[in-house]
Amino acid sequence: MEMQTENESRQPTIWEKLQFIDRRILYLVLIIVVSVFIVYPVSLPNTPLPQSKNLFDVINDAPEGSLVLISSGWTMSSRGETLPLYQALVRLCMRKNHRIAVISLTEPAAAGFALSSLMEVAREPDHPPYAEGRNWVSLGYMPAGDAYI
Repeated sequence: MEMQTENESRQPTIWEKLQFIDRRILYLVLIIVVSVFIVYPVSLPNTPLPQSKNLFDVINDAPEGSLVLISSGWTMSSRGETLPLYQALVRLCMRKNHRIAVISLTEPAAAGFALSSLMEVAREPDHPPYAEGRNWVSLGYMPAGDAYI
């Protein structure tokens, strides 16, 4: 009579069973799940926060040519969610013909990312022409930046 080892006598877990499902079945389930939301779209409310409205109102109501100081602390790790917000803020300032100063207080690499994004938006034709030193300036990275402000 043979003795069974512990590994031979136990039942496979659900995760082990899932590893052996044919990938065509998995893709079929994926297609069905995605198709349901394409056919029956789910709408979610998209309401801006009061802080966003206040920022828009302050920039929009400021006299033309006002100086707007933008602190940038984002890098590649948060680029996906932060870059569109940053570019929208820069576009709003440019459409209102405000002068822009960009500074990084938290991350040394953020100054470069902010600068390249600002130059990209400055080349767009939707606003008056913007030139470095005249309409905008990059103050770079300032360690212990709270003291500068």
